[in-house]
Amino acid sequence: MKIRGKRIPMRWARAALVALALLLAIPNGAAFARDAGAPFTVGVSTPADGHFFTDLWGNNATDQDVRALLHGYSTVSWVLDSELVIDESVVAARSAADEDNGGKTYRFTLAPGLTYADGTPITAKDYVFTVLLLSSPQLGALGVSQASWQHLAGYNVFSAGESAAFSGVRLLGDLEFSLTIASGALPSYQELALVNVAPYPPGVLAPGCDVIDEGDGAALQGPFTADLLRETILNPQTGYLYNPRITAGPYTLAGFDAATGGVTLSRNPRYRGNIAGQKPGIPAIEILPLPAAETIPALAAGRVQLVSRVTQADALAAGGELVKAGAAQATGYLRAGLNMLAFACELGPTASENIRKAVAMCVDVPQLIEDCVQGYGLPVYGYYGFGQWMAQRAGEQLIALSRYSLNLNAAQNLLAADGWVLNEKGGPFDLLKDTLRYRRGEDGSLQPLALRLAVGQGSETGAALSAMLTANGAKIGLGVQVDVLPFDDLLAYYYRQKDRTYNVFNLAVGMGPVFDPSRTFSAAQADNGLVNPFGIRDEKLEKAALTLSQTAPGDTAAYLDAWLAFQRRVVDAAPLHPLYSNLCYDFYIPQLTGYYPRANRGWAAAILYAQVHQ
Repeated sequence: MKIRGKRIPMRWARAALVALALLLAIPNGAAFARDAGAPFTVGVSTPADGHFFTDLWGNNATDQDVRALLHGYSTVSWVLDSELVIDESVVAARSAADEDNGGKTYRFTLAPGLTYADGTPITAKDYVFTVLLLSSPQLGALGVSQASWQHLAGYNVFSAGESAAFSGVRLLGDLEFSLTIASGALPSYQELALVNVAPYPPGVLAPGCDVIDEGDGAALQGPFTADLLRETILNPQTGYLYNPRITAGPYTLAGFDAATGGVTLSRNPRYRGNIAGQKPGIPAIEILPLPAAETIPALAAGRVQLVSRVTQADALAAGGELVKAGAAQATGYLRAGLNMLAFACELGPTASENIRKAVAMCVDVPQLIEDCVQGYGLPVYGYYGFGQWMAQRAGEQLIALSRYSLNLNAAQNLLAADGWVLNEKGGPFDLLKDTLRYRRGEDGSLQPLALRLAVGQGSETGAALSAMLTANGAKIGLGVQVDVLPFDDLLAYYYRQKDRTYNVFNLAVGMGPVFDPSRTFSAAQADNGLVNPFGIRDEKLEKAALTLSQTAPGDTAAYLDAWLAFQRRVVDAAPLHPLYSNLCYDFYIPQLTGYYPRANRGWAAAILYAQVHQ
């Protein structure tokens, strides 16, 4: 790793980030006046899109947080940020049996007495319904791409509408059901993630329908149609996507302002607790979207009580001043994610590895870090963040991934090798005379080397990248048009919910405790933007990702080796150009106690353990 020309050992870099996380001491707290009945307000920089049911329609960070607070009682949970376990507060008994064909069946008996927030009992039908709904051709007819349960036996024929019964899903009693993992999905390092299912209310999402099992698999009986789901899920006022009023998590939805992206939540009095038995101690939460530059001033003014995922240097410095004054607390943690340039590998010039690598060589990453996040971020060289245990374990081996530093001469050579050697008149490109490179298309027409870059509004990194790429691109005949977009529009283009017209995106990606890139880089999913947003078809990358996911459970050494091999192929194929991973801070009022966010446990999980003392 190099910063301003000096190589820093990876172990020092990690130690430096951890040390930074401890710099802000927690004060005893200054006086804080607040209406005891007012909601606890969390300031976020990303407005909610209102996708509060599943991630099939989008997956912005605030929507993820809201879903984590609304939905609960999953069969599987994780501890210590990375270890998956059966949640024994939800599952009273379970067994796992190998099938003769190489598959594996997990059988679950639910704990009695589970209910939704309105008191409706939760039974095995609710869990089976979730799998049937999310795999059904009727849901697919709404324009979403379903892959959540493709690893279960019988998925293909059920999702295609060729069988009314889903053979890999069985309803075995009021509180019993089973899931059978197909042989082709095993082994899997994250095996328990394959049977992680949460309940959704069939009476709300499919009124008049029932879950049955006549011996060959679970099925849905009744008027279960695409039109029914279009009304129950997508109705802008009452649909479960935007307005899920009957949920099973620690909080319930009290309101959503589509104009501002703000959300209000109320404590669910019937929630029995998470895997640790923890119930929410804060009665009401308001999520308030604010421009990043306004979050710390809002905390200082008492407008918000918690600001989450602060990464920009100016905001971190301002938050540090509040801490020094005793007006705030802070907790720092390594980010399980990265900031990156993501390429549309299916679109125009960026379908070429050479172009993607040339763009990467136009970026001065150390300068970008110095300008935007200063000492609170360090370069990454692959698809990882420092908060992941794999990155921490790999240490200095990650340095070998570094390949695309600022090098305009090498970038020009890549452009020429890709055929961009003509000018607008079809003559030889001359850097001293011409401004933009061209090449001949298959039809003989001249094609300009012009890219479109999308960055988010208010993004300091996006602004710095825009200036850097346009300036350096002009020096080598690469045209870059920059569009600054609202974040929800940026994500819509990135995930191809809108027709993609951008070749390059600047955004950050988070990685949860279950890291399985085999779908993200699947060639079979290359047309599915919500799954494979890079649109890449690369057999070697696909194989490396699949090898990683198919590591035997518990074999951490083999998993780490496969993870490094996967990272090397990411660098070779260049579907993205990694920039940096941050140290994140949450700043909050001195009266908040018991709040301990971490890399894979953001504010929505940590707030469950917190209390506000007046």
